[in-house]
Amino acid sequence: MTLILLVLVLGFTSCKSKYPDLKDGLYAELQTDKGDILLQLRPDKAPVTVANFVTLAEGTNPYVKDEYKGKPFYDGLTFHRVVSKATGAQNDFVIQGGDPLGTGEGGPGYQFKNEIS
Repeated sequence: MTLILLVLVLGFTSCKSKYPDLKDGLYAELQTDKGDILLQLRPDKAPVTVANFVTLAEGTNPYVKDEYKGKPFYDGLTFHRVVSKATGAQNDFVIQGGDPLGTGEGGPGYQFKNEIS
């Protein structure tokens, strides 16, 4: 399944009308050809990861390859991995994106330490 990914980072007040029950926080809305996906970003849990995601989405990340400078990095990218498997009453689901090559092997031109908590 190919999904077109467009990332908009939304503050609490800017998306209150579309999502009236949101708690205060930092959110990103992924706009795809299959519908929108709202993500809550957690800078308290993964500050470097959130800062990286936001600056890539805004096109303001200074560490990207020259070809990506000044451009929203995720615009027009596809999800290179989609896994959906029903398991009883719940669904296991994962999507991966952010690779300009569409293979899972590309990236913005740098890496940083994993913040898994």
